[in-house]
Amino acid sequence: MQYVITAEDYRDYPRKHEAFVNLMRISLLKGAFCLIGFSGDDPNFMAWIDWVKDILDKGALPSAGRARSIYFIHSGAAPLGEDKQLLLQNHYIEIVNLFEFFPDATSDQERVDAFLEYMSRDKERYERYEENWKSMPVKLDDILRADDDFVKKVEETYRLSAYNRIPEQQGISHYHRLHVLSHVDELLEGQMDLPLCAKLIYAAIRGESIPVDSVLSIKQTGLMARQGAELKEQYHLLALRARCMGGRLLYDLQNEDTTYETVLSNLFHLYFSKVKILMDGWNPESGLNKMRYHLLRSVLGSETDADAITRLISRENFKCLQDYRFAIDILPLIRGRVQGKNGNMSFYGDLQGKIEALERHNPRLIKVGTLIENLLNESRTYTSGQPYGNLRHTVCFDSYDVAKMNSLKVLHIFLELGVPSVSGNVHLMEKEKWQMICENLYEEYPYPCLFFSLLYGNSRDFLLKVAQDYIYSFKLYVQLPELLRLMLRALQDKECPANVCNAIYIVAPVFMKAVAAKEWEDLFEQVFVQLNLKDMEAGNMQFNEMQNLIVTGAARVNKESLKHKILLSVLKLRKKINDFHNRILVAVSQNLELNKEECKELDHLVQVADTPAHFYVLMNMDKWVDRSKLIKKLSALPDEIYEDGTLLEAACRYVEDDPGLQAKLKHILLHSPLLWRTGIHSDCSISTYKGHALDVYAVQKYISFSDEEIVQIYEKLQKACKDIEAAMGKWRDTEMWEFMGNWTFILTRMQTFILQNQEVLQRERKDYNLTKRNVLGVVNKERGGNDLLSLFVDDKKTGKALAWLENEVIQDGVSSYKHEYLLLFSKVLMRDSLYLNSCLIHLRWALEGYREEFEKRLFKPLLGNILNIYEPYFDGKQEKKWDLPYAEKNIVEQELIKLYGLYRLWNGKSPFWEKYNPRY
Repeated sequence: MQYVITAEDYRDYPRKHEAFVNLMRISLLKGAFCLIGFSGDDPNFMAWIDWVKDILDKGALPSAGRARSIYFIHSGAAPLGEDKQLLLQNHYIEIVNLFEFFPDATSDQERVDAFLEYMSRDKERYERYEENWKSMPVKLDDILRADDDFVKKVEETYRLSAYNRIPEQQGISHYHRLHVLSHVDELLEGQMDLPLCAKLIYAAIRGESIPVDSVLSIKQTGLMARQGAELKEQYHLLALRARCMGGRLLYDLQNEDTTYETVLSNLFHLYFSKVKILMDGWNPESGLNKMRYHLLRSVLGSETDADAITRLISRENFKCLQDYRFAIDILPLIRGRVQGKNGNMSFYGDLQGKIEALERHNPRLIKVGTLIENLLNESRTYTSGQPYGNLRHTVCFDSYDVAKMNSLKVLHIFLELGVPSVSGNVHLMEKEKWQMICENLYEEYPYPCLFFSLLYGNSRDFLLKVAQDYIYSFKLYVQLPELLRLMLRALQDKECPANVCNAIYIVAPVFMKAVAAKEWEDLFEQVFVQLNLKDMEAGNMQFNEMQNLIVTGAARVNKESLKHKILLSVLKLRKKINDFHNRILVAVSQNLELNKEECKELDHLVQVADTPAHFYVLMNMDKWVDRSKLIKKLSALPDEIYEDGTLLEAACRYVEDDPGLQAKLKHILLHSPLLWRTGIHSDCSISTYKGHALDVYAVQKYISFSDEEIVQIYEKLQKACKDIEAAMGKWRDTEMWEFMGNWTFILTRMQTFILQNQEVLQRERKDYNLTKRNVLGVVNKERGGNDLLSLFVDDKKTGKALAWLENEVIQDGVSSYKHEYLLLFSKVLMRDSLYLNSCLIHLRWALEGYREEFEKRLFKPLLGNILNIYEPYFDGKQEKKWDLPYAEKNIVEQELIKLYGLYRLWNGKSPFWEKYNPRY
């Protein structure tokens, strides 16, 4: 709304213009004003600004908000006097000196004209840009004919592209741009003037927010760049962006725009120290590049200069209003929370007035968040049926893959504005939304997709999924080694942000499964040396992922010298060895012969061992340990050490040579609280974490119990079984049951114990048959019924059914479960079970141990079908994308290779699996 204030208004407005006064009062509290044409000396003006100050004071606005309420437009060639400046500032009026913004203007009139044109042209630029695209000819012949009107439109649209950095991605304009891009080859082959053609294509590419290599080949891009100096610079920037997204490392510091692309490419290669050097030397002048600068610095973990960001969020810093709108949408998120006018803390608290004024006067400006959300929502309504692109990433725009194209647009918008997916603790894009984008693009743009994913830090499940997508893709097979090397180098980079390091600890071990050790073991050695093993306590959540990286790397390195280096460095920790170090030793000692120095360290450990972790190491490496010394040490341990159930079970393997040790362990076991441990308390409450329960079945393989001792174990079993039955009665129908009720392991062991010791118990206990029925009844309640077949039919219960089937096969063999195994084969063939991983593992286990019990005539063809059905997922020539969400490709590969070995024992043969070389 515009106000024209006359001398009469100054004198009589309270009485004659009450409506005007009220409207003015409201507007002063909500909006912003520019005062033009006032000398500042008129007493009427002075009276008016006193009235304004009074209204603002009564409005109780914070001083920061008042300072931007009114702008005094000074058209003179020199600053106002100090007294007048102070007077205006005290009345919450900010002075705008036009001579600073328009130094070439030579008079007050020219400065005012330039200011008014500057204020009005943004809106016109957006409108003209939209109108031009909407009215572009659709017929190819009309475009090629290029009449004067068309030429004028193209020239103007090309020029206006700089002010329409990211226009709307829908509507007629959007489809007309797509139409141009879908006929690029015809345009270049036609008689159209090449410079004009280059401008039209450039405007369409910029308007669609896509990389140039999704439209033009390298040769075509070069041709467009030769059509003039300005076009050369613009297409050069487009080409740099495409190379950056494609994983090329850039070094182009010609100007602030090319420097930005160079910074991006180094970020995508995880060269954080190099990025810091580049950023320290980058002094951008444009508001857009200053915004990019602050956004990218936030990725490095640099302390945010909140005041500098606040100063940057100002209209005069940006070339056009739309860029200013982008800045006001994004920059507050990395600046941090501030106190708003209402006293509440928010990202935008002190900017609300600016935002409201911007939206009121320019409602059609694009909000980047809304634009991205619209693109993603549109993507969710489509399913892709198109193949992934080749090196040119060519897209057919008349029938394009919407999900993939919109994901590409979002990624390109991120790069255009410098927006990271995560800044510090702030997720600028929700993880689930980024995952959708990443799944659409990671094969074509693996470098930026990996970088943006790593920013999510400790998001374990998300990062594992991303890593698995990468290693399961045959298209990325050649690039995986380089990507893994980049991650391992980043771990040694002192500038690597903590969230990226944490993410690499999760992702790199997955990559190690798919990349030959020779490609990364030298870098892994450097990482291993850099990390301080002494400080890594087993079970410390802070180090869990780091430990997993070290254990995985240690298990997969090939160089014997490195294996010995790792092994010796751990053994030299001596009494500081913990469970984590034990995992390293187990991993690295496979197929390795220890040297004298290592054996000496082991011998020293035998002498000083006094924790369960020490004995885990000695038992896992017992072929290099003096057995008699180890048994003697185990016999001398205090009973409380054996409160560790795993150690107690493991020590039972050494009782054969020492009756004293057997008697000691037997006594501890019979009185251990871990015997039939259920996690159920006397009031029938349940611990969600039940702790370790002794595996009586495993212990009985090594320790012989007397009849009396078997009865003693049996009596404890009876109480535990009753406790489980009571807990089931109380909790089974409650919401907590899913988290509390899981006694599959202990009940399988109870069932085995009851049956395995039947002869003794029938003789010694009259209540044996009743107890047996009770145990089997509780077993049936736990697994959801007596019929295993019905459990397998309900796929949600397949995991539990497999556990029970394994237990019963161990006792009874396979023959009694033919129908269950037919259904299990069917689940593997159908590939849609929620427990596909477990089904394959169990199938291989059963065939390995009980192959002779399987009816060859029936099961051999089924096994052959399994091998055939999974073959396309591993055929590098025409490999099917991994679309089995409930199976890990590396595990499936491992199990299929073993199954093929069993298939050959049945005289089966597959040309593909016969020649197959494992990838994982």
